[in-house]
Amino acid sequence: MDKNIILLNGPSSSGKSTLAKALRKKLKEEKNRTYEIISIDDHMRISEDETIYEDDVWEINGEMCDAARQALEKTDGVIVDHVITSERIYDQFMELTDTAPVVRVRVTCPIDVLLKREQRRGNRAAGSAQASYDYLYPKDGYDITVDTSLRTAEGCAGEVIDAMDLEALPQPYVTATPPEYTISRLSEMPASELDAELEKGYADMAEGRTRAAEEVFSDIHEELDI
Repeated sequence: MDKNIILLNGPSSSGKSTLAKALRKKLKEEKNRTYEIISIDDHMRISEDETIYEDDVWEINGEMCDAARQALEKTDGVIVDHVITSERIYDQFMELTDTAPVVRVRVTCPIDVLLKREQRRGNRAAGSAQASYDYLYPKDGYDITVDTSLRTAEGCAGEVIDAMDLEALPQPYVTATPPEYTISRLSEMPASELDAELEKGYADMAEGRTRAAEEVFSDIHEELDI
């Protein structure tokens, strides 16, 4: 697994900060990888007396991106706890893909749960949860979505790591079709002969005589002119 940036994007009070800490701990314990947390809370003043607007987040988004780049120089990865509510903020953040891959995680829960959490916290302006829930950007297109009302922070962290492991799997390898057998030739091959070729293929795979799937598909596309 190479260096990466894990974006936790979700409305206020969705549980991102707790998830970020659980994710950092789990990555260290299970993968021996050190991640730094970059939180929106550390880059802007948040209180129950001040409403936060999109312009406010836009002003500090660049700072958060710079902090992520700097952290990547000394750690295995960065977990960014963010509340993105517009296309321009998202686009600026995604420029980080020039530095490292970004794993996009949508952190969510039902609106009634958000409102109850916001009320219990008491350190956010009333209506922050509702507004950030309504205007969260983007609404879809994430690599994984976790619902913090259904699982603990540790459980959600496990889901994120599982998704990251899946993305990190190498390209599958398949045994190449022998040159004398084109796709059209295979369609005409007797069952007994095809079985024999499959057995040869299994033997090749067992001995490591394989090719990358993308190479094989490239040959197929060229042969069939597709």
